[in-house]
Amino acid sequence: MGSAVFTGSPDGAERCLMISSVDIYKQPEGNLISEDAAIDSGSPWADYENRFAEMCKSAGKSCIILRSADIIGTGMSGWPRELAERIWKGSLMHFAGNEARVSVVHATDVAKAVAALCSSDTTEGIFNITDGDNPTFRDFVDSLAFRMKDKHVSTLSTKGQLLFGRFFYGKRLYRKFTTERTFDCSALCRAIDYKPNAVTHYLRNHVYDESSL
Repeated sequence: MGSAVFTGSPDGAERCLMISSVDIYKQPEGNLISEDAAIDSGSPWADYENRFAEMCKSAGKSCIILRSADIIGTGMSGWPRELAERIWKGSLMHFAGNEARVSVVHATDVAKAVAALCSSDTTEGIFNITDGDNPTFRDFVDSLAFRMKDKHVSTLSTKGQLLFGRFFYGKRLYRKFTTERTFDCSALCRAIDYKPNAVTHYLRNHVYDESSL
């Protein structure tokens, strides 16, 4: 972060930045959903963003909001952690023919984007942040499995197996596994010359050390 200092208050801050989530969008599926897409007013993220914007306004500050895809890294939570736990337990299987793509981003790239925005000419705006690659669900899962001593993830291929899989995982998870929902981060790329790492490539090739996130 260089000379930047984190603070919980806008008082004395040069600019205000919030890391939000693409879960704020109302659109349940689609490809390269942009910042102009309708938001779900019932999402907790909508409330968080509104409160943050009001805080900035009261302090006379402009604000930047990063709507992040699922963040991958040590200590990750939410949906990525659920996937990792299922891979480790051997309870996750691929669906043959599933080409649905998902948006993810590595934690290091979120940190780099925050640092770049803090030192850029950009003082306000809403930006999606992803790895820009949007891998298929299969490729993403296999790259997570690779980090776990190359755990094997089986594929349900026959009609009977696929029907069993749908029953085993239930409606919520089946939709998660097979629905394409990706987000456009081109606005962020233009604002700060954002060049992220493809998460699948990072997981397969990065040599982790004490400086890794």
